[in-house]
Amino acid sequence: MPAGETVFQVLNWVTFLLAVLENLALLVIATVSMEDDRRIHEKAFIVWVFSMVGHLILYGTFYQAQVIDLLTLKLALFPRIA
Repeated sequence: MPAGETVFQVLNWVTFLLAVLENLALLVIATVSMEDDRRIHEKAFIVWVFSMVGHLILYGTFYQAQVIDLLTLKLALFPRIA
């Protein structure tokens, strides 16, 4: 297995785990009200923000890489269309 595929798989798992963490933190934010326990609510909000930003950055990077790969494939297969 090439090293590039291994890095891609690891980053793909990190993206997935960040998405799960984002959803769990959002669940905690929704179930724990600010009046009940302010510390838990604030910590869940901080975790949600960082996991959301990390997930969006990694997912956007993967999406952009896939679009570039598809455009390169299209140019290789159909040079007259481009």
